[in-house]
Amino acid sequence: MFGKLHIKEELSKRGVAGIEDLLCPMCGKGEESISHLFLHCEVVWVLWSRFFRGWNVSFVVPNKVIDFLILWDELIPRSTIWKFIPRAVLWSVWKCRNEIIFQKGKVDSALLFFLARFRTVSWFEASFKDINIPFDSLVGDLKLADSIGRQNHRSVATSRWVPPPEGFIKLNVDGAMVKGWDKGGIGGLIRDDRGLKLGTFSEKIGGGPPILAELLAIKRGLSLIEELRSFPTQRIILESDSTTALKWIKNPDVCIPLFQSLVRGVATYVEGKGIISRHIVRAANWEVDELAKAGIG
Repeated sequence: MFGKLHIKEELSKRGVAGIEDLLCPMCGKGEESISHLFLHCEVVWVLWSRFFRGWNVSFVVPNKVIDFLILWDELIPRSTIWKFIPRAVLWSVWKCRNEIIFQKGKVDSALLFFLARFRTVSWFEASFKDINIPFDSLVGDLKLADSIGRQNHRSVATSRWVPPPEGFIKLNVDGAMVKGWDKGGIGGLIRDDRGLKLGTFSEKIGGGPPILAELLAIKRGLSLIEELRSFPTQRIILESDSTTALKWIKNPDVCIPLFQSLVRGVATYVEGKGIISRHIVRAANWEVDELAKAGIG
């Protein structure tokens, strides 16, 4: 399987022309081989080590990837979600490597760790559909999947705010309009991975449809992050309970003409900063909902 990957070392062995730089695109130090890219690259090894620390595992890494994968399941034999981690890490590393080579991307260790956990949980939940632990909770702590019996998972609360992963901050926003749409309010809250509040706003806005309030809340929240300038190295997760607003921001072309200018401005900022935007149910977004309603006055 791994022999079919277009790793620089493999391409060079096959005599493919144009392979001049054999260095690993992730770390820029060792020659890019299968074992180096997926195991021994210092960037990737830090990624593996973060998973090991989460389970308090000490492990001497073998030279070959196939040996590593064979030994993996034996490290935590009673964990189900543990078995999903290698495929998520390998795929995330491969995607990151290709983005660096073909799209001139850069290594973002915090984002790489987040994506590996995100994919681990996504694939885990696809295989175990009766698991009802909040998705964000699992991304933040994979061990939750093994902490309680599967028959009890249904009793876990699914409508609560969950702190972001390490290295991230969360911006939660909401907009509210009074009946008749003649006035409204917006609210937002920025918190870190410990749940500590870093910034908040609650403001009155003019009239208009509810979607306008949601968009203005998102724009104000992003402006607040710029104003605070307290977390330059942390990645941002934007959460809103408006599926329409998030859909427009991810694809401004589907936005109605009335809000095109506003949406494109927000979308450009979100893309430029690499912000992850996510939908959150209203019940888990209740704090900013209260801030938005308080802003109406």
